[in-house]
Amino acid sequence: MAQVMTRKKEKPDYRWLSEKESEIWRKVVAATMLTAPLLEADLQKAGSLSFFEFQVLSSLKDADGELTMSQLAERCNCSLSRLSHVARKLEERGAIDRSQATNDKRVTMALLTEQGKSEVTRVEGRYAESIRRRVLDSLTPEGMDAMETLAEALLANIDPSHWLIAEDDEY
Repeated sequence: MAQVMTRKKEKPDYRWLSEKESEIWRKVVAATMLTAPLLEADLQKAGSLSFFEFQVLSSLKDADGELTMSQLAERCNCSLSRLSHVARKLEERGAIDRSQATNDKRVTMALLTEQGKSEVTRVEGRYAESIRRRVLDSLTPEGMDAMETLAEALLANIDPSHWLIAEDDEY
């Protein structure tokens, strides 16, 4: 009778975070998790846009034209499913228009309307002030450079083709 050999599955060699690594990570998470709701609250005071709705409208305004829903999802760092849900609400409010691409009916295009431009313009000054007060004002010019370098390194590690760091931006 032939003997069946079974391989014992090797467990990955996970390393615990060092005390320093753990401390740094907790601070990154805390800063991120505390900042987003504060920005959200400031946007709500300035108008009726959520943080995510602002990201969608602002991305379309910055594009100065149409974006595919995939491009818009990438710029908003979200899934197509989440974007589609919010885009439907924004379209119902008249802030964006969606249509099929002329060259590929499977692709949906998004375009900022004049009403959407008005909505995002009304709150973007408050948003910029909030970002400065809550994040940027705490940094020296050297700290700003270090923050940019850090953010680029993190993005390059997580998503080397991210639109904010990609060499060839086709949008």
